[in-house]
Amino acid sequence: MHEPQNNIKNTAIKLTFSAHISRMPPFARNSSVSRFALIYVIIVN
Repeated sequence: MHEPQNNIKNTAIKLTFSAHISRMPPFARNSSVSRFALIYVIIVN
């Protein structure tokens, strides 16, 4: 297991994920967040 590498990767994904969410207009957040959440879960797992 490469735990330190995974932690760095997960942090980078979380930062990217947060950046995408913060860039979205409020009315688009609900559907877009669920889509990004699915992609995020797929990448992490």
